[in-house]
Amino acid sequence: MLAASSFEGLWISFGEKFSGEHLGEQTNQFWHVRQSSKVNAIRTRTMIEQADLVMVL
Repeated sequence: MLAASSFEGLWISFGEKFSGEHLGEQTNQFWHVRQSSKVNAIRTRTMIEQADLVMVL
């Protein structure tokens, strides 16, 4: 889910972690967690590169 808002003319978006539900069934939990982690890393890196300002809480 990605939420967005506008505050005094600034566009603000909030993202959340990829849960891995779309990766399909895995026989081993290790691979499910590993794939989800890699997808999250790619998404995070892309969002940081495209952002003008990043706040990490």
